Amino acid sequence: MEDTTFMAADVAATANTTLRIDPPRALFLFESVRYGPNRRGWDIAPDGQHFLFVADPDVTSPQIHVALDGLEELRATATAQD
Repeated sequence: MEDTTFMAADVAATANTTLRIDPPRALFLFESVRYGPNRRGWDIAPDGQHFLFVADPDVTSPQIHVALDGLEELRATATAQD
């Protein structure tokens, strides 16, 4: 795996047909997966507005626990402690 910093720069054509390119800026850092010297683990979506990533299957994602009726459970716990 390697850390990849995704960069962006504004580009515009001026009235006298010259090209203006602003300094690049960092968008975000992503730990990407490489599948060989010329194969990357990301691509740009066909709409040009989103990135698509291949996640490393060996990395465990953090778990999210959702409590339904959490307020009721909190009230019951608080009442039991009184």
